[in-house]
Amino acid sequence: MKTLLFFTCSLHLSSADPPTASVIQKHSPSPEVVCHATGFFPKEVMISWRKDGEDVNEDVELRETLPNQDGSFQKRSILKVPAEDLQKHTYTCVIQHSSLKEEWRTDAYHRWCSRGSRCSRCRCCWNYGLEEEELTSDLFHLNSERPGDGDKGRTHTHFLYFFLSFITLRMMATLEVDQF
Repeated sequence: MKTLLFFTCSLHLSSADPPTASVIQKHSPSPEVVCHATGFFPKEVMISWRKDGEDVNEDVELRETLPNQDGSFQKRSILKVPAEDLQKHTYTCVIQHSSLKEEWRTDAYHRWCSRGSRCSRCRCCWNYGLEEEELTSDLFHLNSERPGDGDKGRTHTHFLYFFLSFITLRMMATLEVDQF
């Protein structure tokens, strides 16, 4: 049994696995955008940022590459950028890895609604005592896909939006019934 497990692990670790990557916008006193790559092998990976197609070297914090439990690796790059700059410019996370035929790129999107807007997501969050930013920092700003999947990653993201919108509408309907 030990030999079989060793062979399986050795076989897995000798292959090249592409990263799964996501870009998450964190709302904090100093707003930041995080590009997180995980599940890749071998360990060497490059993560960089572009602003309107030009390389960004300032306000970037590149974290160390960490091992995952399955023998693959993960790494993140954090870009500190004012929220208003996300509206004016296109920021792109770029990942280069030996398993990829070409570099992987995804844009950071600025999406949130303000208090007083007619966004049902926000109203639902307010009714439950949550700020919309708390909900969106992990769910609505997630743009995740595996390179080579085409639009599959975006399809999953759109499905998540649809599903969460449906749940929100159901919760709002329940709240309206409870108020009478």
